[in-house]
Amino acid sequence: MSLNSWTTSQLIWKQVKWKCKAFSQSFITLIGVLIVIQLLGWNGSGSSGGGFNQFSVYINIFSLDMNVLITCMWAFVQSLLMQGRVQHQDDYSFVTNRFVTNVSNAIVVIIYSFIATLIAMATLYISTVVIQLFRGIEIIRDELIVNPVDAIVIFLIILLIAAIGFFIGSAFHLSKLLGIGVIVLFIIIMYRLPMLPTNAIQFFFDGGDLLFILKAVVSSILIFGLSIQMLNRNEVTRR
Repeated sequence: MSLNSWTTSQLIWKQVKWKCKAFSQSFITLIGVLIVIQLLGWNGSGSSGGGFNQFSVYINIFSLDMNVLITCMWAFVQSLLMQGRVQHQDDYSFVTNRFVTNVSNAIVVIIYSFIATLIAMATLYISTVVIQLFRGIEIIRDELIVNPVDAIVIFLIILLIAAIGFFIGSAFHLSKLLGIGVIVLFIIIMYRLPMLPTNAIQFFFDGGDLLFILKAVVSSILIFGLSIQMLNRNEVTRR
């Protein structure tokens, strides 16, 4: 089979479909961790209570904070591994080149980030329904069950973290020394500029959700693009 018999888009789509199926078991880990967090009550919820005479009121507030944090960690690790040398050995099953491989990996990371967003949100809502059914606790919504803007923001947060993992994985794939250098440089920057994470958060979230969406999309595209360009020089040949 010759590379000329396949268009670039066909090769990318073929790899995306294969990789989505091949690496789908990673979601089991994410779901398992999120379920454990819900069962242990480590879901970032808060509570308050009070009473008067014979009446007492306890209020539990459930949030997605911990779910999003865990999902971001999962996305970072998965993206890093996606660009690792071990995963790239699977590319020898295809007639391909480095550009096709990296673009397909980036698309898979985007798809996985979207699915992970749905899982993180669904886990919280399912747990609240279970609490309502089995504990007889009344659930009061302070907004839409699924706020579309919030869902997009959560997805882009996860995608942005995944893009960073993708970049570090690309650096390790190009050279272990380069990958270690990137991590060491990051640690030095964090040590020298301890306020940098706070400033970065302010940069992304100042201006409202719509401006955050624009910043996150542009930043993710730049990080993915830089990662792909960094590895384009190394061609993959079929064994």
